[in-house]
Amino acid sequence: MGEEKPHKVLMDSNRDSVRVWLRLAEGYRYLTDGQHTVLLASSDESVLVVPPFEIPDISFDWQVPVEVKGDGETTLHLQAMVFFCPVSDESICLFNACDVQQPVVVLGGTDADVEIIVDVEPMA
Repeated sequence: MGEEKPHKVLMDSNRDSVRVWLRLAEGYRYLTDGQHTVLLASSDESVLVVPPFEIPDISFDWQVPVEVKGDGETTLHLQAMVFFCPVSDESICLFNACDVQQPVVVLGGTDADVEIIVDVEPMA
């Protein structure tokens, strides 16, 4: 069975950030000293640019700054590797990688925000 293609979402051309939320499963917490990596990029920088950014905190729910260059279509590509543990046993370290592509249509006058929300589950 193939994966479902993500639908295009609208983004108002006046926006200056995209919400990225790596939503951790209940009963787990992110490791404060984990070697987390999060990368966000745009497939068409004539429409939308994502400047380099540092992971601001381990909430993994942020507004990532972006620069809108003009109306058009692009795809936001989110790649992340995160480390976490069960709240009940912090000696068990787990990790998960995510790779998400979100098509975006940037258009003025839409008043629309973009959110990339990924459910982070322990790998089976």
